[in-house]
Amino acid sequence: MKRIAATLLAVSFGLAPLAARSADVPYAVFVDGRGVDAQTPSGLARGGVVFVNVVRAVRTFDGLLTFAPGGLTRVTLGGRTVDFHTGNRIATSGTARLRLPGAPFVVDGETYVPLGAIAAMESAKLVVDSLHHRALLTTAPPPPPPTATPAAIPPAMPAASPT
Repeated sequence: MKRIAATLLAVSFGLAPLAARSADVPYAVFVDGRGVDAQTPSGLARGGVVFVNVVRAVRTFDGLLTFAPGGLTRVTLGGRTVDFHTGNRIATSGTARLRLPGAPFVVDGETYVPLGAIAAMESAKLVVDSLHHRALLTTAPPPPPPTATPAAIPPAMPAASPT
């Protein structure tokens, strides 16, 4: 009986992972044509917003990830750091408050954040294909390497005239 009561309290206060809602739609997420995860879809659409598994996204972009008590997930990508808060549509970056299209959530112990926020951190273009349940991120191409300027060639010396 105590175990049931503890479980109910944990669920009511958001301490236990939330189960996937029946309305959640799995999405495959691609970055520059490559799937973020080959095993299972790495995204979920919930309430018209596509979310991505934050661990898989950060791994894809070679970023830093920190989980802290109270539902805080800190993501650092491309030199930008954003603090996401489970269940809250407001994220923070330094002193700036960022309004998210949907609140981050947890399903089966995995944290999901809005994919659009991750795309913005990486300056990537996001296209959502709702017909095929795919989200496509295209990162900006790196700038071309500088071209070497050829050294000036000195003018040819005039030939000496025989005298």
